[in-house]
Amino acid sequence: MKGTTKKWRIGIGIVAGAAILFLILHLSAHYFLRNALASDTRQSISLDYKEASINLFTGCVTIRQPKLGLNNKEKDSLGLILMAERLQIEGFEYLDFIMNKNITVDLVHLKNPVCSGTTNKNKDSGNKDSLVSPKGNLQDFKNIRIHKVTTENGALSLTGGDGDTTIFKMDSINLEVYHLHTNAHLLKNKIPFSFRSYHLVATNSFIGLGRYESMEISKLIVTEENLEIEDLKLSSNYDRKGLSKVLQTQRDYVDLRIPKIVLDSFQFKMVNDTLSLGFSHGAIYKPDLNMFRDKLVPENQETKKLYGAQLKALPIYLNIPSLQITNGKIAYSELVEAGAEAGKIFFNDVNATLSNIDNTPQNLKRTKIVVKAALLGQAPIALNWSFAIRDAQEDNKVSGSLFDFNTTEINGFLNSNLNAKAKGTIDEMYFSFAGNTRTAQGQMKIKYSDFEFKVLQENGLKVNKFLTAIGNIFVSDGSKSDGQGYRYGTIETERDRQKSFFNYLWLNVRNGLLSAFTGNGKKKD
Repeated sequence: MKGTTKKWRIGIGIVAGAAILFLILHLSAHYFLRNALASDTRQSISLDYKEASINLFTGCVTIRQPKLGLNNKEKDSLGLILMAERLQIEGFEYLDFIMNKNITVDLVHLKNPVCSGTTNKNKDSGNKDSLVSPKGNLQDFKNIRIHKVTTENGALSLTGGDGDTTIFKMDSINLEVYHLHTNAHLLKNKIPFSFRSYHLVATNSFIGLGRYESMEISKLIVTEENLEIEDLKLSSNYDRKGLSKVLQTQRDYVDLRIPKIVLDSFQFKMVNDTLSLGFSHGAIYKPDLNMFRDKLVPENQETKKLYGAQLKALPIYLNIPSLQITNGKIAYSELVEAGAEAGKIFFNDVNATLSNIDNTPQNLKRTKIVVKAALLGQAPIALNWSFAIRDAQEDNKVSGSLFDFNTTEINGFLNSNLNAKAKGTIDEMYFSFAGNTRTAQGQMKIKYSDFEFKVLQENGLKVNKFLTAIGNIFVSDGSKSDGQGYRYGTIETERDRQKSFFNYLWLNVRNGLLSAFTGNGKKKD
């Protein structure tokens, strides 16, 4: 009997000890949780919540209506506020947290999080510390490991310092990140954590691209395997007339619509201090681009870089081995005279392949672009273009062709922009040239039928008979064609450095045509 009583006492003692130990752990866990939530007394970071609870059996921490504020230290800094309906933490390892200052959890879930930020108008603030970051507190822990992080129906927005200008906005954010890890060493990096995989779905994204343009994305899906964009729209913030009123120098009115973009094996990482973006292959489906330029607005006299130099000067690295454009449309119009109708040129069935878009320092290969389209919807046109991004001379090599082009179709553009009219058919046209930032040289080969060219007087209504007669003497002289009906011309062009590559391309084609029409028409050896 005494032995049984002793065993009962021992059993009761063990249970009581376990209960006391559990109570101590439970109270300690609550203490450390509340202490962790309130430990930052700096004015730059504020943390508030309605209720916090902890379950020692399940390792579950629930914080209701948390609100984290990263406040401006200075007027030139960025302020952020993160709120959520609930923060759920599961599988929290208390002993590791209490004894080793490690944070290890199975799941962190944010329900209905809303993150909003405001940035000051002055983007050139030299104080790097003015951008508030919670890294200081996180460095107090040896390691932070989270098996899975999820957000449900989140929202993100960033506004300018005036509070009215939206810089970035994203709705219905559902995010999953797996095997998230950070520590004091990783927190020193630009991307202060590592992870294995992720999955992001968001809708109704808006990106302000400055005063004049903005971009909208209906749906965005991002994983470690690919990136998909549905219904992208990049457009001017003004209509055509409104844009002309606010411009100091010429700028294109832009309206770009893309139903779908798919980027395979999308990756981002930091290379030293530079963000690097890349994917193995990309596809842009059915882009529709409309551009308009008001030539009555003063021209920008700044020197324009060619595309190789522009890619080299980007603040990020790009590594894109292949990009495909399928079944696109491009339309461009210019207004050159007040009260007149803008001249328009357009391309249908635009299909293109872009290879080796790579501005990383180790890349020495040429970027290549191959485009095929239907000029004015009816004449097959092709362009082959290559350049070396790292080439200091910015060497561009271009060749192209055009077939079965009824020139009367382009009279609207010729009349408005060149004060000219054309009649007849260009049966075949081939050109090639090589050029740098200043000059280009090349050759032109053309075959045409019943071609006439009329130069108009300045008012655009009457034909300048003198110049037209001189032009047509050369154009219609079939004796200067070879046995197969081809005429040849040379291309010699000086680039207008205040204008874009496409103006450079047009000048080379124009000069080649003029040489073929008005020269001896013979092929140079």
